[in-house]
Amino acid sequence: MTNYIYLLYGQQDDCYLEAAYGIGTLLKRIDAQTSRVIVFTDREEKIKKWPVICESIAPDLVAMQGPTRFIHRTKLCVILRCLDKYSGNLIYLDSDTFVAGDINLLANQLNPGTTIMDSFESKNPLPELTGFQTLLAGKIHYAYTKNSVMNNAGVIGLHRSDRRLAEEALALCDALLATGNRRHTIEQFSISETMRLADTKIIKSHGVIIHYVKAKLYVREQVLKWIHKTGRQPWEFERAIPYWYPAIKFMKLFGKYTS
Repeated sequence: MTNYIYLLYGQQDDCYLEAAYGIGTLLKRIDAQTSRVIVFTDREEKIKKWPVICESIAPDLVAMQGPTRFIHRTKLCVILRCLDKYSGNLIYLDSDTFVAGDINLLANQLNPGTTIMDSFESKNPLPELTGFQTLLAGKIHYAYTKNSVMNNAGVIGLHRSDRRLAEEALALCDALLATGNRRHTIEQFSISETMRLADTKIIKSHGVIIHYVKAKLYVREQVLKWIHKTGRQPWEFERAIPYWYPAIKFMKLFGKYTS
C-alpha cells in the first residue's frame, strides 16, 4: 500500500485549486486497491467533496509549527503522523505538482534504504552553517560539511521502515531553528541531509511528478479556464496541462505572468 499525501493549510484558496488538479492527475494513474490519497488540512470543509481521505490538523497546526511558528515544519509532522496511522509506504507531494508519468513504477522502487525526492538542487547549499553540529533523534551526531546537499522536497518518498529519517529531519530542523535560522527551505535541507547521512539511494521523481513551482500562475489560470469552460471539478481533468517553461518565461517579459 502506498499513501500519497498532501498538506493544505491557511486561508488562501490557490493551493487548494492546485492540489485538487494535481490529485486528479494522480488518481488517473493509481489503483485504489493498492493506494490511498490523504489530505492533511486545517480546513476540512474545503475538501469534503474531494475523492480523498481527509485528515484534520486544525487542532494541531500551531503545535506542528513548533515554538518558532515555522510553518514548513508541519510537512515533517504530517509525514510522521501518516506513517504512524496508516500502513504502507508514503509519497508526499506539494500542492503545485501533477503526475505525468508512471507513478506506480516510481512507488514500487521504495525499499528500505531507498527514498524519493523531486530533484537535486545544490551541494554545500548553506555555507553559513559551517561548523554547525547537533545531536539528532537516536543520538546521531550531525555536522554540516562541504558535502552537505539540498534536494527539492516538492516530493518526498519514504519506505515505512525508514520512518526514523523523518524523525531525524525534524530534530535537525528544530536544531537549526533554535539557532535563529529562518530560511524557508530549512525543512527541505533537513530531510535532504538525513537521507545523505543515512546513505540512502535517492530516486529523483522529476519527469514522473512535475513540480511546476516556476509556472504557478500559468497553470492556475489554465485550470480555472478549464473549470469555467466545462463546469467540471479540477480533479476531473482528462490529462495534465501541457506547458513549456521557456515560453512562459518569455511571456513574463511582457508582464503576462509574474511567477
